[in-house]
Amino acid sequence: MKKLLYVTASLLMIGFSYQSTAQTTLKFNFPKGNVVIYKSLNTMNLTVKGSGMSSDMSTSSNFTFKSLGESAGLTNIEYTMLNNKMSSTGAASMNINSDDEITDSISTQGAIALLYKEMCNTPFVIYVNPKGEVVQDKGFKEWIKLHKKQIANMKDAAGGSSKGSFDQNTFKQSFSSLFNILSDKPVKVGSKWKKKNTISASGISMNFDNTYIIDSLDEHVAVIKIVSDIYAHSVMESMPDVSISILGEAKGRMWLDVATGMVIKQTSDAHIESKPEVKGGAGAGMGNEMPVTIIESNSTIEAAK
Repeated sequence: MKKLLYVTASLLMIGFSYQSTAQTTLKFNFPKGNVVIYKSLNTMNLTVKGSGMSSDMSTSSNFTFKSLGESAGLTNIEYTMLNNKMSSTGAASMNINSDDEITDSISTQGAIALLYKEMCNTPFVIYVNPKGEVVQDKGFKEWIKLHKKQIANMKDAAGGSSKGSFDQNTFKQSFSSLFNILSDKPVKVGSKWKKKNTISASGISMNFDNTYIIDSLDEHVAVIKIVSDIYAHSVMESMPDVSISILGEAKGRMWLDVATGMVIKQTSDAHIESKPEVKGGAGAGMGNEMPVTIIESNSTIEAAK
């Protein structure tokens, strides 16, 4: 019995020793032919401070990444959205499901629904360098040209905010939280590094200063804490006299496959405050400060088992 306890204790000590001292180089290595299916869910509550106005939003989707191999030092990945759902309550209420038959393609909601439906099951290719940066894409620019008229017709507030989703730069930037995450140096438990990502839509560039900390590490999985400072100051594309100042923070956790550098699961909770400013003074000369919108969001991305 004593011998068994000694062996068990020794194994535990070795395990803890590996956790605390082993160093691993996290590299992006997605072998040709590998396919990962992801499901994502984002819920968001928007409250206009002091007004009693609020809105709940939800988006979910399923999509795949398939490795097509390497060329010129870049991993070629075929991205395909399988389905997409969007819903919101409040003044800009909306309910979109790409799996549903589209009977209305004229209204803003109908136009957005039709675009997402036509995007689903259309493969696009993204090119990722060894650092996990998406440097270019193939197919999305052509898709935008094909649907240029439909995208241009979305001119109201809801359409304007969604219009940025159908932009080539936004398309590439949207993958940054899944690929542009790796440290340039070998890591161990407690290792910390920083990455900056920017996502632009409808004339607003959201900056994310991300800090990554290795929470646990073995030969298969790295568990990483993420803290992100979020900020932006941009003029609204649809309202040139209005600028938006955004400040916030997100905290989350990521489970990373050590062998491939691919995300297994990622969760995040964010608190963001958005304040509009009008040229010539707050409230367009009315003497009142424009209200702050408080955004609370929760998001999860997870690979299918």
